[in-house]
Amino acid sequence: MIKSELIRVINYIENDKNIKREILFEALEDALLKAAYRTYGKDRDLIVEIDREEGDIHLLQRKKVVAEDPEEPYEISLESARELNPDIGINEYINIPVDKERFGRIAAQTAKQVIYQKISEAEKESLYDIYKEKLRTNITGTLHRIESDAYIVKFDQVEAVMLKRDTVYGENFRIGDIVKANIVAVRHDRKDVEIYLSRTNPEFLARLIELEVPEIQDGIIEIINTVRDAGNRAKIAVRSNDPRIDSVGACVGMRGVRIQSVKKEVGGEKIDIVQYSDDIKEFIKNAISPATIISISETEPDSVYEVVVADKQLSLAIGKGGKNVKLAAKLVKKRIDIISENDKKKQEMKKFFSEKNEIKEMQNIKGINEKLAAALVKAGFTYNSLKRSKKEDLMKVRGVTDKTADKIIGHFSTGEED
Repeated sequence: MIKSELIRVINYIENDKNIKREILFEALEDALLKAAYRTYGKDRDLIVEIDREEGDIHLLQRKKVVAEDPEEPYEISLESARELNPDIGINEYINIPVDKERFGRIAAQTAKQVIYQKISEAEKESLYDIYKEKLRTNITGTLHRIESDAYIVKFDQVEAVMLKRDTVYGENFRIGDIVKANIVAVRHDRKDVEIYLSRTNPEFLARLIELEVPEIQDGIIEIINTVRDAGNRAKIAVRSNDPRIDSVGACVGMRGVRIQSVKKEVGGEKIDIVQYSDDIKEFIKNAISPATIISISETEPDSVYEVVVADKQLSLAIGKGGKNVKLAAKLVKKRIDIISENDKKKQEMKKFFSEKNEIKEMQNIKGINEKLAAALVKAGFTYNSLKRSKKEDLMKVRGVTDKTADKIIGHFSTGEED
């Protein structure tokens, strides 16, 4: 590779492949230096320099200046050194040009290899950057090859891997089939860029809905969350940024035409379009639909919500295999407990009689009347828990004075409860 050709190629690569020329020069110098050591032996201190303007390749050997005749390959006599540099002194170093006749052909081959390698790396890096930006988007490709555990899908002149576990149960593809899938991962190693696809992740379904609903593409309707048990059921929470537009109706479409198109792509999977609400109880109510909700209460702060449904609606609310309530919980990102109206009444009756017994038992303690006992029970105390209670905790209950608290603690410490 002659000098003008080298510079021309480097300029082309810099402009067309977006590789900085200095990176190319440094890679070339490193590769040429390794080739030089293979050619001339490792007992020399070699240096490779490439002229950044002309492309000339300089192969030099660094030698130490000695007074007498050199004894080592890396030494040069003072007399010989001063023929090249009259000002050089003993124990200083000088770079001596190496005869490149043997090295010329190797240098050209090495330069080509490095350039091809850098082009390949740049193309892979570019490919990685392109598809990294396309994560969680859907693609349409053609099934190119089938392996034992995966389908190889070709699109945009690249091949992507879709593991069979990332397809809906019962789906079978043949070579040549048109395949829609979602890009779930893009990985870059030294050898190649690997793109992974899935038809089971929630994003695949969300992107299908977006394609069918222009209002989503225009930003009028927003998808808040999508949860899915691929092949069985999915729930998609949506909201409208325009009060005149019904987000659920727009996604379902006239006579369900929009949602039916999506269901067809995912093998008839049941898809619930859910109206999002900032009111968590209203959101839960919508997520549990189509079951009718009687009441919703928070049983643990910001943690568990108890949903009471009509007795005949219990199986509908829970869903086959518990799928409806599980997906609803994932959609709203809260724990949900479903209970029938009848079971709720039984719980309340049991709790009522249990509280009555606790109130009655607490009245055996001197200083506690029925009203104060009811206040203690309402605060969460039981007769047995009073045994382990601290004075400051008891006094937090309305009606419990310092004197009353002492009586309660004294009751148990003196064994009066017996």
